Amino acid sequence: MFNTRPKHIIFIYALLNTVTLAGLWSCRKDVENFRPYPSTLEAIQQLLDQVPSATSHSTFVLSGTVPDTALITPGGVRVFLTDNEHLFSDTDGNPVPCSTCQTLRVEVTEALRKGDIIARGIHTVSTDGSLLESGGMLRINVTCDGKALQLLPDRKLKIQVPADDPADDMFVFEGIMKSDTFGSWADTGLPVFQSDWLAPNQVDVITGYELFSPHLNWINCDRFVGEPTTSFCVDLPPEFNPENSRVYLVF
Repeated sequence: MFNTRPKHIIFIYALLNTVTLAGLWSCRKDVENFRPYPSTLEAIQQLLDQVPSATSHSTFVLSGTVPDTALITPGGVRVFLTDNEHLFSDTDGNPVPCSTCQTLRVEVTEALRKGDIIARGIHTVSTDGSLLESGGMLRINVTCDGKALQLLPDRKLKIQVPADDPADDMFVFEGIMKSDTFGSWADTGLPVFQSDWLAPNQVDVITGYELFSPHLNWINCDRFVGEPTTSFCVDLPPEFNPENSRVYLVF
């Protein structure tokens, strides 16, 4: 069983920009100042210990005819490859049977903990600015002999994400990129299901989420928090600026 993972992850992410620091909200006197409890070195170190390398991921290399298979990451995420001759296309939409690939490479990047999210430079905010509650997110990249692949239009990728206490009303969200930078999450409208499955030892039962994604790249199990957001100002020392600073609210 996976007992160390937080139940859910909620993040607000703000990339500081010149307008914000110049006082978009002005930090007026009639605005209540929020002063958090001071962080101890122990608490900060515990958070930093959860932050992995930003480039860490699991790589699976296959070749030739690929039978139906489940790829299992160290974090317990399972990605199912089925009917692989009719699963992928190139970026122009041309079908690419897996049997034609001398090297089929599948890279899976997990973000199941708060530290993972910070390391990846992502957050839990939708395209319309709404706050999301995440049950786990991952990025899947697939290449055939070094060339990027995508799913065929009529195919979906089955994915299972472990969670100690999976929540109701989760949906599949697609990560929207801005150039090479993560932008926000778009709701696909596809439901996420609560599920359980046998652990690799064929004895323990793992609980979590099961979803079917119509796309690769960043994928997220989310639901809307449904509470109003509040604008805030951040006062930083002079050596910090919009080019070298990010602010995370972690809770």
